[in-house]
Amino acid sequence: MIYVWILMNYLIMSIARKGLKTPLERAIHKYLSQKSGVVSKNVRVHTNGDYQLINLSIKPVPIFTQNDGLIMVIFEDTAHKNN
Repeated sequence: MIYVWILMNYLIMSIARKGLKTPLERAIHKYLSQKSGVVSKNVRVHTNGDYQLINLSIKPVPIFTQNDGLIMVIFEDTAHKNN
């Protein structure tokens, strides 16, 4: 199970855009420590030469229990651009 977590953590961090890695890592660690949903609002993410604000949510996969250790990472566009 630890190997799977390390691999998943590496894969999601390797594809994260500039500005997202640290907030994503913090949100995942917070979720794992408190075992409940986490929302980070107005995360500034680099997108094609610009910046965009998103809301980042970490939640358990609803069809499984929290004991399964599966999580959803949700990126929600706030529709506000920030230069």
